[in-house]
Amino acid sequence: MERKKVAIVYGLGSSGKSAIKFLSSLGYVLYAIDDKNEICPNATFVKNLSEINLKNIDFAVVSPGVDINNEKLHLLKKNNIKLISELELGRKFIKSKIIGVTGTNGKTTCVNLIDSILKQGGKKSVKVGNVGVPITSQIPNLNKKNFAVCEVSSFQMETTNKFKTYISVLTNIKPDHLDRHKTMDNYISLKAKLISQAKYKVFNADDEIAYNLSKNFKNTILFSKNKKCNGAYVEKDYIVYKNKKVLSVSDIKLLGEKNLENVLACVTVAKLCKIKNQYIRNAVLNFNALSHRIELVDIIDNVMFVDDSKSTNIASTLCAIQSFKDKDIILLLGGRDKSLDFSPIFEHKLYGVVCYGECGLNILSVAKGEHIFYEENLKNAFYKAYEIARANSVVLLSPACASFDEFENYKKRGEYFKHLVERQKKGL
Repeated sequence: MERKKVAIVYGLGSSGKSAIKFLSSLGYVLYAIDDKNEICPNATFVKNLSEINLKNIDFAVVSPGVDINNEKLHLLKKNNIKLISELELGRKFIKSKIIGVTGTNGKTTCVNLIDSILKQGGKKSVKVGNVGVPITSQIPNLNKKNFAVCEVSSFQMETTNKFKTYISVLTNIKPDHLDRHKTMDNYISLKAKLISQAKYKVFNADDEIAYNLSKNFKNTILFSKNKKCNGAYVEKDYIVYKNKKVLSVSDIKLLGEKNLENVLACVTVAKLCKIKNQYIRNAVLNFNALSHRIELVDIIDNVMFVDDSKSTNIASTLCAIQSFKDKDIILLLGGRDKSLDFSPIFEHKLYGVVCYGECGLNILSVAKGEHIFYEENLKNAFYKAYEIARANSVVLLSPACASFDEFENYKKRGEYFKHLVERQKKGL
C-alpha cells in the first residue's frame, strides 16, 4: 500500500488556508502551524514541531507572513524538509500563461490594469497572488486558454525557487522591508529571482536599481517616461510603442508620475500579449484609482482629503507628494517603522507634517516644515491636520510606515481615515 503524502502548512492566512484546502483535495495528511491557536479544517493543528514525526514530512508550505528566519523554519531546514511558497505549490498545477508583477510600488495597480486590458481585448484573465487571491484557490480556472496575472511580493519569493512566467515585470526597487530582509542586496535578489525565470523580462528604465539590474539579463524589454526604448515610452504627450501612438497621456485618470510608469508597464505587457491599441486605450480610460492609493476621499471647505494608506515606504510617499505640487500639503506620517530613512521626505516643501503612532517621535526628530506636530494616534493626527489646513491645501494620508501599531492592515487604516473625513463633513 502506497504511503500517504504528508505536508506542513505554516501560517494560516488566506494563502495558508487555501493551500490546506487544495492539498487536502489531493489526499495529503496535513499539519498546520500558526502563531495563533486556530481550529483548522482538513489539518491537525500543532503548536510545536515536536508533535510531528518530521521524517514523514514531504515538504512544508510557508505563508509570506512567516519570517524566513523563524526558529521553526530553521528546524525544518535542519531536517532537510523542503520549504516552498503557496505560489510555487500552485504553479505546479496550472497551465495558464503567467504574468508576474513585482516591485516596491505599483504592483497591485499594474495587476488590476493588466487584467482589465486583457479582458477588454477579449482574453480570459484571472488575478492571483499577493493581490489577495491565493493561486491554489484558482487552479480549476487556470487552464491553457487563460492568463494568470500574479502580484508577487518579496516575502513570497523567500520560499519560491521555481516560478516560471511568460512575462515578468519589475516596476521599481526602493528601500523597503529592510526590517525583514536586512540589506538592499537581499531585497534586490528576491526581485531578480522572479525576473530570471521569465520568457519576457520587463524593466522600468527610469528606476536606477531596476535599470542596472536589467543589464544582467538578455532580451530585456524597457519602458520609460523619459526616453525612447524597446517597450512603451512617452513622446510628445503620447504613450508610444514601436513608433506607434497607443494613447494620450491625458487619457490617464490616475494621479502622479508613479501611475504614469504603471501605465507604461501595462502597455508594454499588453503589446507583448498582442492586444490592439483601441482595447488598451479603452481599458485605461475606464480605469480609476484603487482604494487607498492616492484616492481622493472628499473636499471639505476647499481642503482635499486624500487616502494613500497603501504607501508603506518612503518612495511611495514621495510619489504621492509629487502628485500635489500645486497644493499646500499637510502630510500624515507614521505607524510602525520598517528601518527606513525618512529624511528624503523633508527635502520637499511641506506646509505641515503631523507625525503619529509608534514611530512618530522618531520621525519628528528629523521632520522639517512650517508646521510640525506629533500626535499619539491617527485620529488625533487627523484633527490636528484639519485644524491647521487652509483653502487649497490637501490633507494627505501617506504614512510611509506599516499600519500594525494601530491597525490590522493598510486597508483598515485607510477606511478609518475615510470614516474620519465623513464625520468631519457631517460636523461630528
